[in-house]
Amino acid sequence: MKHGFLDSHAHLDSPLHRLDPRVKLVVALMGIALASSETAGATAPFAGYYAIGLTLALVSRVPLRHFLSRFAVATPFILTAASLPLVAVWLEERGGLDFALAWSASVALKAYFGILMLTLLTATSDFADLLDAMRRLHVPEIIGILATLMYRHMFTLADEWARMSQARDCRSAGKLTQGRVGIYGKQLGQAFVRSWERSDRVYAAMALRGFTGALPARERTAFGPLEWTLLVLGSVAFLALRFG
Repeated sequence: MKHGFLDSHAHLDSPLHRLDPRVKLVVALMGIALASSETAGATAPFAGYYAIGLTLALVSRVPLRHFLSRFAVATPFILTAASLPLVAVWLEERGGLDFALAWSASVALKAYFGILMLTLLTATSDFADLLDAMRRLHVPEIIGILATLMYRHMFTLADEWARMSQARDCRSAGKLTQGRVGIYGKQLGQAFVRSWERSDRVYAAMALRGFTGALPARERTAFGPLEWTLLVLGSVAFLALRFG
């Protein structure tokens, strides 16, 4: 099976890969929710959160560079968000610098932990299996349909961008040296319009073939003792870190 950039390591074989996707989905979202609800400035509990997350990462056998690439993409946004507490304390002149630094650190720790857990979730599960797990957990079906179509549309957009980049390179002598911002901006706009039109054609073809919004059923894994064990242990561990 061909995998995309989200689930590019879903073909690996590890104890986490073999688990029912429902367990991974519930444990990951629970961990993220509880970690995100930690009080502002709290940093000590994250030693436990990251110990769990890094242990799962080692068990998953997913290459370290996969996690680092996800962290690198999110770092500019995380640093921007983490700097806001410093600005807030400076403007309001209360709380002190130590509190502001602890607050900023907790914001960054929460964000990186969320990325770690979501990367683990998508790297150890096929994207279609995660959507099926959402349906089996009685998540509203429209959410799964929207997620599927958005995911497919990203590939359409990437394909249109590659086509336009090739056409641009064929019509230009060497690398662009002037007006690159304007050219790339127009190319991005055209790629979006073309991918939108192409998606309309794809949906029309799907509708003609009887698509009503229901997604095809996937081969379902069994919910056995290992799944129950991980679900209970993960839930207890995250709850203990949050409320212990």
